[in-house]
Amino acid sequence: MLLQEIIAYVNGRYVSNLTDTEMIEHINEIYSDLSRAFTKDTLEEEEISTVNGTELYTLPVSSRRIKEVHATISGKRVRLRSMRAEARLIPRTVGDPLRWYPYGLGDANGAVRQRFGVDPVPDNTVELHVLYEPVPDLLSLDDDALLYIPEEYQYIVSYGTIALLASNQEDWNVSQAWEARYRSAVNEMVMTLGIVPPNNYPDLSKMRKTVEG
Repeated sequence: MLLQEIIAYVNGRYVSNLTDTEMIEHINEIYSDLSRAFTKDTLEEEEISTVNGTELYTLPVSSRRIKEVHATISGKRVRLRSMRAEARLIPRTVGDPLRWYPYGLGDANGAVRQRFGVDPVPDNTVELHVLYEPVPDLLSLDDDALLYIPEEYQYIVSYGTIALLASNQEDWNVSQAWEARYRSAVNEMVMTLGIVPPNNYPDLSKMRKTVEG
């Protein structure tokens, strides 16, 4: 399903006072949340070369989490063992990386990205292969297509978007009606596909306004 098709569906069923840019932001919120059930079992790979004496690295692409790190050492690809950052030896040892650990978030070209460290600290150039759970790229152009979510269920993004738009305008009855439709469609999708959803799925509550008493 293309972005322009989602916008057309939404505009045909609800009149919003938001700009197209603001509407697309809500579409991306729903899209990112709904895709969590499908990206959790998806591995994508990014290659990073180590730098002599550098322990910490930043994944240059968006990701939900880093799952595995491999290294090409002496021509062979080996999987590094995961560890906690607190388990590092002090003073630090140097050599070919044997272990890796998550290290929070960092800035990469103005964007927040996952960081990780390797142990021992590299003393030469080693090719790292970082396997991670992806985050869908934001939709922005009319012909941008939804990924990860099966095509027959992509329409559900439209339901959640309408719920958010109505909530934004404090149109509570409409918002609650479309939220109920959205949650029902998500539950049907989960049961039909036999998937185990992530926690707080779908997590519409953190995105929508609540009724002010």
